[in-house]
Formats: sequence, C-alpha cells, structure tokens
Amino acid sequence: NYYAVKQSRKVMEERLVEHAASTPDSPNLGKIAEDLYKNSGLKAEGFPIYDFKVDETKKKGKTGIIAELVEKMNNTASKTHNAAALRLGKPVIMISTPLLKLLNDEEEKAVLAHEFAHAACRHQHLTLPSRLLTGVAAAAVGMTAFAMVVTSGWVPFLATIGAGIVVGKIAKSVTGKAALMKQKDEDLTLKEIAEKKKATKQAATVSSLAQAGVMMAMVPAYAFAWAASKVVSGASALLSGTFSRSIEYQADRGAVELGADPLALVTSLRKMEVVMDRSKKQAFGGDLPKSGVLSKAWAKATRTHPMTEKRIERLSDYARKQGQSEEAIEKAAKGKIEVDTIHDISYDTLKQMVVGL
Repeated sequence: NYYAVKQSRKVMEERLVEHAASTPDSPNLGKIAEDLYKNSGLKAEGFPIYDFKVDETKKKGKTGIIAELVEKMNNTASKTHNAAALRLGKPVIMISTPLLKLLNDEEEKAVLAHEFAHAACRHQHLTLPSRLLTGVAAAAVGMTAFAMVVTSGWVPFLATIGAGIVVGKIAKSVTGKAALMKQKDEDLTLKEIAEKKKATKQAATVSSLAQAGVMMAMVPAYAFAWAASKVVSGASALLSGTFSRSIEYQADRGAVELGADPLALVTSLRKMEVVMDRSKKQAFGGDLPKSGVLSKAWAKATRTHPMTEKRIERLSDYARKQGQSEEAIEKAAKGKIEVDTIHDISYDTLKQMVVGL
C-alpha cells in the first residue's frame, strides 16, 4: 500500500498535463481556479488545474509497475467526463478536457468546487486508512480459511481442489459460454465481454460453493472460518461504500460553501449521466446487459458515489436555503437536458475502460 500510494503520488504530482488558464473549451478556467484556491485555503503556485493526461516529457528515469498502471488509467480517464482531486502532498485538482467542453462556466465551477472540497478536507487521509484496515481484515480472515484447507490433510485438500475443478468445468459447459470464456477481452465486443464476465462469475461462484461444501463435510470447523470470511469481506465492502458516499455528500456541501451554485452542480451531474447512458446504449446496440435483483441491490449498497437522484435532492435543498425559486430548482432537477452527440464517449474508449488496455 505504501508503494502504491508513493507511485500514484509521483504520477499525479509530477507528470500530469496542466490546463491553460484560458482555452476555447474553457475561457475562464484560470479565474475560476484562482477564486476556488483562495476560497478553499489551498496553496499552489499559479493556481494550476490539471488534465488526467500524462505528459510524456515529464517522465524521468525508470517508471514503476504501479505508476505505469496509474498512467494508463489516467490516459483513459482523460478521454471521458471526469474530475478528481488528490491531496496527499500538494493539492492536485483534475478535470478532463471532454468535461470542460461539456459544461458551461457555472457548471465547471461547481464541479471543480466539489473537487476542491475533497482536497481541502483531506479526504484521502480518511479513505486510505479505512480501506487499508478493511482490506487487511478481509484478507486475514480469508487467509485463515485458506490455511485451514491447506493444513487439513491431503485427502480433504485434494478433494476440495478436485471438486472445484470438476464442478467449475461443468458449470462453464452449462452456461453455454465455455468457448467465449477462453477468448481474450480485447478480441471481443463489449456485449460479448459482459456475457463472458457474467458466465465466468456464475461458474466461479458454483465452483467456490462446491469446494466449501466438500471441505465442510470433511472438516466441519471450516464452516465457521468460511462464514466469517464472507461476513467480514461483505461488511468491509459495505462500510467502505457507505463511508465513500458520505464523503461525496460532504464534498457537495463543501462546493456550495466555496461559492458554487448547487443547481449548476445538479445540471452538470445530469449532463454527465445523459452522456454516459447514451454512450453505453449505443456501444451495446441499445440492449444493455441486465443484472439480477440481488446483484443490483449489492451494487447499490457498495457503490462509492451516491445515486444521482439522492445528490440532486440534497443540492435542491441547499438551493432552497439560498432562496432560489422552486421554478429554477424544478427546471434544474427535472427539466429536459439536451446534450449534443459530439460529447458522447467513443466505443474504443468505453472498451478501454472495461478491458484496461
């Protein structure tokens, strides 16, 4: 974790492209940045705002494996509608060029103010320890369960491994996607990748349950370790998601305190959602993959960002407290959002996001 944070900081603090203070995409970016730096109390020479894109000319010496992964993720993020903040050392506020093109000045200020709030509150200093602790707890219990399998003796161990392999192969054949699961993601369409992931997850779940069942039958005490590992890992994911969502709400409130119009943040969120939904529908040919009820519920419970509807409700309340009219609030929260298709995310970029090319 220390190495990962160190490498990530190196990329974010030393290698990113800095946006110009004024461009055709954002003529007032420099003024907006200067105001937000002063209002937030953050210090940085020249009031910089960064793109996610990595500046190849700033790379010096050997690049670590994690740094290379961060650079690859950043370059992909630079092609989508993204904003983020890092403050483990100096503050690094990032917004992608596509997002600057999508938003007007007020919306741009609102989105950046949200990120300035993250940095001003040092949210990374809160999230890193919590992720580390929950991760260690889940790993420790999982390793304990695995150790029980390894030390149970040759017969239970081989029976467990054998059951997993046999049942896994049967499960793959039953899904009818065995051939698909053997192919590389980069050779598949987005629709095929979604089908492959779903089938792979189903086969892995059945295989895991078979292994656990055999081990429990031969070593009854294993049931407690297996159940504990599932409870701890599930609780860790729930706690991490809940904590992350609370921080996002805090950053929304902080954005308003830094002078952003809450309704501008509402319309910016809605614009990004329209673009993403439309881009995904187009990429999947209008037929988006469907999740089961339990999968949807779990994804909702563990998501890092609140549902857009929930954020809009709170931001609308902030607008009311400011004295803004119900008509203006209704228009921002429920009015028609029109976004030109030139802002849509390309198929190749969406595939990069999924495959990690």
